[in-house]
Amino acid sequence: MVLFIIGIGLAVYLYGTAVCKGALLGNMDKKQISLSLGISALWQIVVLTLGNLTAIELHALNITKSEYPVNAFACLMIFGIIALRMLINAIKNEPVEEKRAETKGFYKLVFGICLSLGFYTFLTGFALGLLQIPLLQELLFLVGLSVVAVFGGLYAGYRLGYGQRNTAYICGGICLFAGDILLFFQYFMS
Repeated sequence: MVLFIIGIGLAVYLYGTAVCKGALLGNMDKKQISLSLGISALWQIVVLTLGNLTAIELHALNITKSEYPVNAFACLMIFGIIALRMLINAIKNEPVEEKRAETKGFYKLVFGICLSLGFYTFLTGFALGLLQIPLLQELLFLVGLSVVAVFGGLYAGYRLGYGQRNTAYICGGICLFAGDILLFFQYFMS
C-alpha cells in the first residue's frame, strides 16, 4: 500500500513537470511520443535500480541498520522532503513562458524532464531499497506510472498549457505526505 501511494505521488509530480514541458511543444507526432516514453522509461529503470542497489549495498556493508524502524525513519525523511519540495514548487508558482519549440527541441525537453527528476527518482529507489521492497515490483509499478505520467503531462501541456501544474504539485505532495503517514503507522505504531 505504501508503494502505491508513494508511486501515485511521484507520478503526479512527474506529470506536473511534463505539463510544463508539453506546453512548450510545437507539435507532437507518434514517433516523438513513442521515443519520449521509451527514453523516460529507460531512465526511470536505470535510476531506480541504482538507488535500490545503493541501499542494498549499504545494507550489506552494515552501514544502514537492518531494523525496519530506522530504515522507515530514513524513508519518512526522504519522502517528506520530496513532498515539501512539491509544495514549495506550487507556492512559488513560477511562470512558464509558453513559447512553442521546434521538433528538434522535443528531445531536449524530454531529456530535461528525465534529468530534472533523476535525483528524486534515485532517492525513491534508495528509500524503497531500505524498506526491502523487491526491485522488480518497484520497477514494474513505478516505471509504468511514470510512462503514463509523462505521456499525460506532455499531452495535457500541449493541449491545455501549464495551468494545471500547481494542482498536480499539490496533489503529489499530499499523496507523499499520506504515504509518510501510512509508513509511520505501519512501522512505528505496530
